[in-house]
Amino acid sequence: MEKSPPELIPDLGAGVACINVPTVAASDASTSSVSLIYTEDHVVEATMIFPTSPDMVFVDTSVIAGSPVRLLVAGMGDALATYFEADMCHRTGSPAVVTRCHSTRAAQALARLCFDLLMTYGVQAKLEAESGVAGPGLEAVVEANILLSGLGFESGGISGSHAVGHGFYHIADAFARQPYHGEVVAYGTLTQLMLESRPPEFLDTVFGFCQAVGLPTTFEELTLTDTSEAVLERLALAAACDVVLISSMAGAWAHPDAQGRYFDHVVILNAIKAVDAYGRDYRARTSA
Repeated sequence: MEKSPPELIPDLGAGVACINVPTVAASDASTSSVSLIYTEDHVVEATMIFPTSPDMVFVDTSVIAGSPVRLLVAGMGDALATYFEADMCHRTGSPAVVTRCHSTRAAQALARLCFDLLMTYGVQAKLEAESGVAGPGLEAVVEANILLSGLGFESGGISGSHAVGHGFYHIADAFARQPYHGEVVAYGTLTQLMLESRPPEFLDTVFGFCQAVGLPTTFEELTLTDTSEAVLERLALAAACDVVLISSMAGAWAHPDAQGRYFDHVVILNAIKAVDAYGRDYRARTSA
C-alpha cells in the first residue's frame, strides 16, 4: 500500500496571483487552494495546500456544454459529497483540512445549497449537456460543481466520502475502466451514508439521483472486475488509514492502532458492500 495516508504539504506557493479557466466541470479543483499529487499508478501520494485560493475562476458554460458529459457527471459526484462531509465535520467538531478552523453557519448553508442544486437540476443539466446546450440546468450545476463544492469543502471540511473515494486508488488494477475522481467519491458518499445509518427513504433519494445522472452505485457500474474479499479489504484499509479524511467521521479513533487505522476497516468494508447490494436492489425495484 502506497502513502496511506498521503503526505500533507501546507503553505506552498510564492503568492503570485492566479486565474483559473476550467474547460470542464469535473471537480471543484479550479476553485480550491488544494492540489493532489498522484503516482503513476493513480494513487494520491501528497496533498498540497497553498496559502490562498485562485484570485479568479472564469468559467464559460458554453465551453462546459461542449465537454464530455461523463466529466460533468463526475463533477456532480464530487459535489455530492460536499454537504454530507461538511455536515459530518460540523457534528463531530472537526476542523476543515484547508482552513484548520471549524465551519461557520454560512459554510454549512453553501454546502447545503450545493446539494439542493444537484437534486433540482442534475438530470436537466445532463440532458442539456448531451445536447450541447448551456441552459439553466447546466448553469446551476456548474455553479454547484465548481464554486459551491469548492467553497463548501474548504470551509466545511471533508470526511468519509473522500476517504473511501481515495481508497479506490489503491485498487486501481481491479477496474476494467479507470474511474474519475468524482465517480469514486460518489460511491464513497453512498458508503458514508451507510456508515451514518441513514434511513431507506433518504437512501432512495440519493441512490435515485446517482442512477438518474449516471453515477456508480454498484461494483458493476464502477467496472470493478475483481471484487474479491482481499481487494475490497485493501480498499477499506486504505480508507481507514487516511487520517486526514477519516478522522472527522463519527466513530473515528483519536490515535491509530497497530495497523495505522483510525477507523474499524471491517465496518467500512461492510458499508462498501452494503452500497453495492442497495444499488442493485434499488435498480431492480425501480425498473420493474
